[in-house]
Amino acid sequence: MTEQLAERRRFAPWAIGLPLLALSRTLRVDEPPLLLALRRLVDAGALVYRGDYYAMPGVQPELTVEQRAFFEGAFPPNDQDPFLPVEYTDIRKAISAARLFGCIQAFDALLACGTFVHVGKMLYRDEQIEQIKERLVATLQQEGKITPSRFCEVTGLTRKYAIPLLEWFDVQGVSIRTSDARIGRDSLS
Repeated sequence: MTEQLAERRRFAPWAIGLPLLALSRTLRVDEPPLLLALRRLVDAGALVYRGDYYAMPGVQPELTVEQRAFFEGAFPPNDQDPFLPVEYTDIRKAISAARLFGCIQAFDALLACGTFVHVGKMLYRDEQIEQIKERLVATLQQEGKITPSRFCEVTGLTRKYAIPLLEWFDVQGVSIRTSDARIGRDSLS
């Protein structure tokens, strides 16, 4: 199995690994027993499972110059609205229109590795999420709670973006929703 993952890496360094179906076909093994074996390897630390892909530990996507330029152009930082995301479907359409070799797999790898974060219908860069999280956590520590309107003030985002982000942070274990606000997870201890 590691040979197949290494071969994939040589052929497509922008991909982080292979999904279950591809491994099943490559190894000519039925999916159910392969899934059990893969889970054991993940539990043992011999493989990692990220975003539906099985990969060797520590593997990160290595984009081509063209792929890197595409993603930087499709989702450039916005100095005036640093937390403003892009529509996920717009990026997918741009990838299809670009017809750039390996771009779809590179995008999947960037999502799986957390370089891009899909929240609701939007796509954020990891730096945006980290900075938004820092503001959320700082406000929770200073004020004890945060309402959606306060979150909008803290981030400069509208409710269109704020509500899905707050829900995402709840799922990530950063905050917990109360009736009209969020509190920090650590405030329950």
